[in-house]
Amino acid sequence: MNCRIVVSHEIITAAATEFTLHSQAPMDDVRWDSHGDTKDKEMRALVVYESIYGNTRDIAQAIGMGLGQGLSQFEVEVVEVGSAMGRAEELADLLAVGGPTMMWGMSRNMSRNVARKQAREQGSAPVSQGPGVREWLGLLDDVDGALAAAFDTRMRSRFPTGEAAGRIGSQLRKRGYSLALPPEGFFVTGTDGPLADGEFERAIAWGRELAAEAAPAIRDCELRRADATARGR
Repeated sequence: MNCRIVVSHEIITAAATEFTLHSQAPMDDVRWDSHGDTKDKEMRALVVYESIYGNTRDIAQAIGMGLGQGLSQFEVEVVEVGSAMGRAEELADLLAVGGPTMMWGMSRNMSRNVARKQAREQGSAPVSQGPGVREWLGLLDDVDGALAAAFDTRMRSRFPTGEAAGRIGSQLRKRGYSLALPPEGFFVTGTDGPLADGEFERAIAWGRELAAEAAPAIRDCELRRADATARGR
């Protein structure tokens, strides 16, 4: 029974060269700790995002803020996907993964390159410079019921535009994760943003809801694991 998520050293080694060469993780990745003392935190949440124009990064940080607010027992770290791949090991109780919707789903190398070219033509430096969450998810270890969540940014339109969050959630489930909440989308007003009115605040609220849903399940899992360990002695 695995309550915690481990991104192993072997997985990092398998892709470290590619991510190291191409990733320029933003300097404003953040750690949220509402109590100001991480040693008092019972659980750890890791929010991993991919972003071109910065809209998905802003949503990820809002979710992290919500996860760590108030009486939350989560120590929260929000990291760009390239930075996540550069880590030797991660232990987390809750994993939240998000990216922009491109061409009806998660970004691919081609759609990322097109978006980056457009961003540079508009004078913006793309936030994510290397492979995206699609590739990162493909390198995760299988787990047994660890908790996760999926989110995206997308255009609000009268016509179907697809979504990345559902695809991210499907990939997480294939790896053995249980989703604490249904995949969620947050709206932008254009390809390059900005976020639609109220979406940053809605992401904070979603982060609070995620913490409220995940925390009891994580505690229950830890208790069942401790009981199973004691019975095995």
